[in-house]
Amino acid sequence: LMVKTTTDEDDNVTEEYTTKDGRLVLKATGKTGNTVKLQTYYVYDDFGLLRYVIPPKASVWLAANNWTINTVIAANLCFNYIYDGRLRMIQKNIPGTGKQYLVYNLKDQVIFTQTATQAAKGEWIFNKYDVLGRIIQTGVYNSTASAVTLQGLANVPYTGSDAFLIYLFKDIYGNAAYVNTFTTAKVLTTNYYDDYSFTTRTYNSTFMSSLPAGWNMALSQETTDLLTGTKTTILDGAATPNTLLTVNFYNDRGTLLQSQVQNHKGGWNTFTSSYDFSGQKLGMCTEITNPQATDNATIKTVETYTYDHAGRITSTIKWYHQPGITGQS
Repeated sequence: LMVKTTTDEDDNVTEEYTTKDGRLVLKATGKTGNTVKLQTYYVYDDFGLLRYVIPPKASVWLAANNWTINTVIAANLCFNYIYDGRLRMIQKNIPGTGKQYLVYNLKDQVIFTQTATQAAKGEWIFNKYDVLGRIIQTGVYNSTASAVTLQGLANVPYTGSDAFLIYLFKDIYGNAAYVNTFTTAKVLTTNYYDDYSFTTRTYNSTFMSSLPAGWNMALSQETTDLLTGTKTTILDGAATPNTLLTVNFYNDRGTLLQSQVQNHKGGWNTFTSSYDFSGQKLGMCTEITNPQATDNATIKTVETYTYDHAGRITSTIKWYHQPGITGQS
């Protein structure tokens, strides 16, 4: 074993013991000269996969009991990780939270996760990917099926009648191919890529006039593989929950110029930024609109930043613009 000893300014000494292939097996921390140390052990299997993390409280108990672990100590004091035949983590046991499960598709992408609390409710968190491996939707799948059952369905071509599972296992591409309504699942977030076919919102270039002149501030339509928007469901208990949309606009280097974020008041928060050649942000203009407000329905702020030769920020100036008010700090 190799040991690395680190002493900080408070005389706390940390010793890290690693194998010759770089795996950490023991981390011991204590005060200088103190023989009593907090010890955390890391246990691996023959494939080098982390199986157990034994925190200090558990290691004290094990040292007093001939290093014989039982199910109670393992469940309440130790972190435990279980893998399948493809060396994918399929279960995590976290002290105080119970078992957590993971289910994968044939591309080794996590499509379902479940905590002990979700298991009691018969719920799974799902991830839907497109054919390029990008997460396009997440949400809740209502099912009491076990992780073993769901993994079995994912391992072979699905021939069942659940419309959601048919969609989940299907390779799709493009915003037009998204499905948002199911009887057995609820979509909570949706990510849009490559284009703006999902919205009628357009880039507002007028905010750039309020910012320091930057480099490459022109809008680009070259948005392939960029996150052009997101839609988030409001969990307000409504039978038909509302959603909030975010739309992102970029230059031809893929730098985010503007985000238009729908707010819960029915208005939009618009964030516009300019950058220098190295990508440092020179300024940001923020406009918040609230159609429900009786006054100050539109609030605008502008921030500018300056840097030294090493790229460290040296000053921030902020202007507040409201009807009849212009402030600077």
